[in-house]
Amino acid sequence: MTPSESPIGLDPDPVAAFRLCVQFSQFTAKFDDSSFVDMPRKYAEWAVDSRCYKMDSLQKDLATKIKLGSCQQPIVWVYDMDMGGETSLVNDSDLSLALFERQVEKRLHLFVDVQDNFGQSTSLSGSAVTEVVTSNAMSAFGTGQVDGNNQTFVAHVIDWNRIEIAPCLEEQIGAALPVMDEDAMYEFLGLRDEDDRAEQARVAAEIEFEKQHDVDDLNLTDAELAVDDEIPGERSVFYDKEDPPMIVGSIYPSTDEFRAALKQHAIKGQFEVGTEKSCKNRFRGFCRANGCHWAIVARLTQDGKHVRVTLNNKKHFCSSTGRIRTKMASYHWVAEKAIPILKKDPYKGAKQLKQELEDKYNVTLGYSTVWAGRQKAAEHIFGTWEESFAYLYNFKAEVELRMPGSVVEIDVQKKDDGIYFHRFFCCFKASIDGFLNGCRPYLSIDSTALNGRWNGHLPSATAIDGNNWMFPIAFGFFNGETNDNWTWFMQQLQKAIGNPPILAISSDACKAIANAVKAVFPWAEHRECFLH
Repeated sequence: MTPSESPIGLDPDPVAAFRLCVQFSQFTAKFDDSSFVDMPRKYAEWAVDSRCYKMDSLQKDLATKIKLGSCQQPIVWVYDMDMGGETSLVNDSDLSLALFERQVEKRLHLFVDVQDNFGQSTSLSGSAVTEVVTSNAMSAFGTGQVDGNNQTFVAHVIDWNRIEIAPCLEEQIGAALPVMDEDAMYEFLGLRDEDDRAEQARVAAEIEFEKQHDVDDLNLTDAELAVDDEIPGERSVFYDKEDPPMIVGSIYPSTDEFRAALKQHAIKGQFEVGTEKSCKNRFRGFCRANGCHWAIVARLTQDGKHVRVTLNNKKHFCSSTGRIRTKMASYHWVAEKAIPILKKDPYKGAKQLKQELEDKYNVTLGYSTVWAGRQKAAEHIFGTWEESFAYLYNFKAEVELRMPGSVVEIDVQKKDDGIYFHRFFCCFKASIDGFLNGCRPYLSIDSTALNGRWNGHLPSATAIDGNNWMFPIAFGFFNGETNDNWTWFMQQLQKAIGNPPILAISSDACKAIANAVKAVFPWAEHRECFLH
C-alpha cells in the first residue's frame, strides 16, 4: 500500500482508518557500491486501512521513506505509550494484534531500526554514540568483504594503534545516557505536527477574519489589542464586610452589595438610613433621626461595572449608646450574617441564632426576622427543596452506574400545578448479594416516623447474618403507613431479592404490613414481634 498523506477523516471507512506514527533511528546506509551514508533520525506518519494492512504493506511503505542497501533490512518495534516499552513486529499476527489493541485512539506508534542481514545492527537506539566514523578512522579499521555465495562476513583488520579514544567528562561518569533526547521524543509523539496544524488553523482563521471584516489595507503592526482580565464570578472589589468603608471614593461591585454594606454601616453606627431616591444608576440616603443632616450618595461608574460613593461630607453624631431595634436589620441582613455561623453549626436554631446576633451587633431582632433569615441562609448553603428533588434523580443514576443491579425507584404524583415527590425506595447491589448469599432467610420490616419540615415515615428491611448481627437490606420514604404505600414498598423489595423459596418476615401489628406481605409474599411465614 502506498502511504497516503491525506487526513484520516477523508478515508472512505473511518472505522478502519489508522494513523501510523513512525520514528526511524539513526543508522548508516551501506550500498552495493561500497559507499556509506549516515542517515539522521527521521519521523513520518501516514494513514492506512487496518482491514488489509499486512507486514508486506508495511515493508513497502518503509522502503519509500528510507534508502537501504541490499544487505540491510528494517526491524520494526511497537512503542507502547502506557508501558513505555517496545515490542518487535515479526509477522502479520503481531501487526494485527497491535492494530486491534489501539482501536480506540486509531494511532499506532512504531520505532524502526536498521539491521545488517549478517546480524550486526547499525541502529543507535538504546546506545549513546558520540562520534561518526570519518574517512581516517575507516582507514584505521581496514577493509571488510561480503561473500555473495555463502553470505559470510570477513572481519575487518583493525589497527588499534591508530584509534583515538575520546575522553569522558567527570560529570558523565555514572550518569544515565538517554535513549532519545527531548526534541526527538517531541517529534516521535507527533506533538510537533500537532503544533504545526494548530498554527496553520490559526493563520487560516486570521485570513478568514480579514476577508469578512475587510481589513486587508489596515496597518495593524502598532495596534493595541483590548484585553479583558475580568473572570466571571470573581470579585474585583474587596472590603471589610463587618465595617465597610463609606468615605467618598469607596467602590462596591454592585448597587445591591452597596445597599447591604450601607445596612451594616448603619447597624454598626446605631442609626437608621432612609432612602430619598434610588435607581439602577444612583442611590441617595439620609439619616432618619430628627435634626441630623447626614446624607450619602452613590453612583454607577461610567464603565457600569462598579458603584462609587460620591457624597459623604458630614459627620454623624446622632448614634444611640444602647441596644436599638432597627429596621435596617432585615432578614436579608440576618441571612448574610448567618451563613458563616450555620456553616460551622448547621443545627443551630433560630432562637440561638437570634441571641448570638443580638449580642454581637448590639441590636434587637424579631424572631420571625431571624427565622426567615435563617431559612434564606440555609437555602444558600444547602440549596432549595426543588434542587434537592432534582438531585434525587442524579443519585439514582449514579447508584445504577456505580453499582449495576441496584434497585432505586422514585414515585411521583402529577398534579395540575406540577410534579411532586411521593415515595422512594433504595436497595444497593451489595445488600442484595449479602442477603441472598450470607444471611438467614429472615426479614424484619418496620418504619419510623420523621419529625421535621417533611413529616412522613422511613420504612426499612433488615436481615440477620451468620453472626446474629443486623444486616441492612433496603430503605425508603413515604408519607404514611397505608396499604398502598406498604404494598409499593414490598413490590420494590421483591424486585431486589426475588422470590426466595424459604422466607420469614417479622413486623409489628401494623395491618398495612400484614396485607402487603399477603399480597406480595404470600408463601412467606409472617410473624409479629413479642412486643406487640
